[in-house]
Amino acid sequence: MKRENVTYTFIVLLVSCVLMITNGLLVALDNSPKIVSSFQANFTRVWDANTFWGRIVFGVPGLVEGGWAYFWLFLVVLLLIITLRAGIRPRTQKKLGPLMVALALLSIPIGGGFYVGAILGVMAGVYAMEFPKPFIETFVGRITSTLTGGTKVFESVSKDSKGLQTAVLVVILVGLLSGFGACLYSTNLGRIYPNGTPAQEDAVAASNILIGGVLYTDASFYTSVVGSMGVAVLKWLILSALVYLFGAKLLNSDVSFAVLSSVLAFVYVPEILMIAMPMMFTNEPYLSVTYQFLVFPISWPLILFYLSRFWAFVILVFAIEKVLDISRGRAVGTAILVSIPYFIVNYLQLYPMLETPGLRISFTSESSTMILLLGSIALLIAVFLGAFRKE
Repeated sequence: MKRENVTYTFIVLLVSCVLMITNGLLVALDNSPKIVSSFQANFTRVWDANTFWGRIVFGVPGLVEGGWAYFWLFLVVLLLIITLRAGIRPRTQKKLGPLMVALALLSIPIGGGFYVGAILGVMAGVYAMEFPKPFIETFVGRITSTLTGGTKVFESVSKDSKGLQTAVLVVILVGLLSGFGACLYSTNLGRIYPNGTPAQEDAVAASNILIGGVLYTDASFYTSVVGSMGVAVLKWLILSALVYLFGAKLLNSDVSFAVLSSVLAFVYVPEILMIAMPMMFTNEPYLSVTYQFLVFPISWPLILFYLSRFWAFVILVFAIEKVLDISRGRAVGTAILVSIPYFIVNYLQLYPMLETPGLRISFTSESSTMILLLGSIALLIAVFLGAFRKE
């Protein structure tokens, strides 16, 4: 294995362990999860606040009290020992990779190193399991490269004989993580408003969730997460079909549907951001009622939604440009052209029909005129950028 690969795994895991131990010690000393909020207050003050209030919880209530935090800390120390072993004997990291991933995940009860540590630990562990592949050819490498705007990953996937299998894993992973976050947030929002209206909250559940950092789950939550993975696969197939029709066929490209769909799976990677939804809860109107900024509704979940979808659109442009071998301008035009029917099929047809779990964007009859106007403008832009032009 190249020296830089060894250094990458070792340094990332070392940083991960330092973050986990720091977070774990803070939790152990307080004998409770570490809660960071805009200002310290009781439930009544938060609920009646006229200013924004939000909180983030590092740790899981009920799993760290009574000295249990030290048990999770012991597992992190074990991960540190394994990390040092992997640094001294790099060839052992492939065998130790699964254990690295498991121990990194088991740091979550004590906050997972402010969650950043757990993420880094899991990534390094998965990367170690694919030793001694070049970084760009590993599962983690491809996802990281996609998020950082690298285009070599699309060429790597298109030439990979197992590219389609990797694409399926990417889509399912994104559906699992994004669905987990969105469904967990929605489940607890439902606990706060059991009747589905902000006018009547469950004060006990609201206090536990907002002030105590408790997160509730039930059977419907787990079935919703499974449903989210199914919806993710449907969205991927719809996008692949649209790009194949309005991109490959329209531009007379000889790229196959299998190669195209393998590349387009990575467009959905930014949706992993949705797993952060339940990490933060706010007061009203940001909790369940959106705040209007110009023509855009704003709330904590919607901020993640906008960011992840814009990020995905940028990746879509890069993917179309690379796989169809066209200019950046035409790639933007094709991406816009594809986004119009994709938006209509998913948000106006598929989501309402399947009653998709988690965050759902609904539209009223009054908004149809605005949607039509924006769609027309987008179509004109796509035409101007040469989406329909054949070379």
